[in-house]
Amino acid sequence: MAAVTNVQLMGTWSSPFAMRPRIALNLKNIDYEYLEENYANKSALLLKSNPIHKKVPVMIHNDQPICESLVILQYIDEVFTSGPSLLPSDPYDRAIAHFWSTYIDNTWFSSVLGIAKALTEEEKATTSEGITAGLALLEEAFEKISKGKGFFGGETIGYVDIALGSCLGWIRVAETLSGSNFLNETTTPGLYAWVDRFSSNDAVKDLIPDTQKLVGFSKWYWLSVGAQPSEPFRRILSSAGVLPPIYPLTGCFLTPAKSTDVDQSNDIGCDDDDANVDAQNALNLGTDSSLWCNIGVQFPEADIN
Repeated sequence: MAAVTNVQLMGTWSSPFAMRPRIALNLKNIDYEYLEENYANKSALLLKSNPIHKKVPVMIHNDQPICESLVILQYIDEVFTSGPSLLPSDPYDRAIAHFWSTYIDNTWFSSVLGIAKALTEEEKATTSEGITAGLALLEEAFEKISKGKGFFGGETIGYVDIALGSCLGWIRVAETLSGSNFLNETTTPGLYAWVDRFSSNDAVKDLIPDTQKLVGFSKWYWLSVGAQPSEPFRRILSSAGVLPPIYPLTGCFLTPAKSTDVDQSNDIGCDDDDANVDAQNALNLGTDSSLWCNIGVQFPEADIN
């Protein structure tokens, strides 16, 4: 039975950062109240709890808010001693875990999202090389840190496992958009096997979002913030099935006729008011607009500030 605690967690289903504390709390067998946030209409509790960044995740423990996913992970590990430790006890090993988790956030994950910026075959190859090079480094790190065991954390899921594993849904989105298999038995055999172990863990398996749902979410996100992809980028998204087909003579999207069918009314370009509301209520990644500007999405000036 999960330990009963005064814990609330604010997040969004699409955010890899919000997934991290959920995994940690599950591993620690800690009961918590999950509050699904809507960034088109941020809750008063979120704005009050994270007035600086105004983003998820935020964990509230005994009425005290803790922000930023990696900070929350460390807090959970120090406060809740039940279950496996997330960070190593050795100071050097702990520093290494912090290093690689920071690398994932500050360098590599931006490359995963950046695959969508590739407008030419040359740019696509360059961006893919960046993702592949980062995975090669993480493959080497896994071999050293795991010491022949199943996870970065050894026998059990640890801090780096959560940092990287929370990105798996968006890695699959990048693979879908690029047509590449970045994680495979040939170039990343250690990580390839690790993915199955991590994803099948009881603390994780129900949290990783469906790839197609995540791809679909991205188009609603762009609509909700008033973003418009550049013309070449729009054609790539259309070819990948992220946006509707483009009529070749005009370059315009083929807009489906209005329908009473719920599933059809949620397609892009539909005049249905409910679909427009859905777009405005789309949930974001928990990251700021500048990241999306870096992948070729144009935002209104007000949204960048």
